[in-house]
Amino acid sequence: YNVATHGQKAFNGVAILSRSPLEDVRRGLPGDESDEQARYIEGVLSTAAGAVRVASIYLPNGNPLGPKFAYKLAWMARLQEHAASLLRHEEPL
Repeated sequence: YNVATHGQKAFNGVAILSRSPLEDVRRGLPGDESDEQARYIEGVLSTAAGAVRVASIYLPNGNPLGPKFAYKLAWMARLQEHAASLLRHEEPL
């Protein structure tokens, strides 16, 4: 297996495991360079049918109103924006 990881000691972490080689691995959700939480990783897998971009996510949970909830809403907005930008490339995702 081929493995790509993005993690934090004793906190968040995501991974992609694949029988196919991983290319163009990107760690961290774009849009906030100060975000240190390891909640997003993506990469391209080459298959017999062609290449496909995959992502692994660890969503922020639904905390009550406060700083964690605000982080969750901002993270989800960044995810939506990033997904829309990937879909504009019209590649398998």
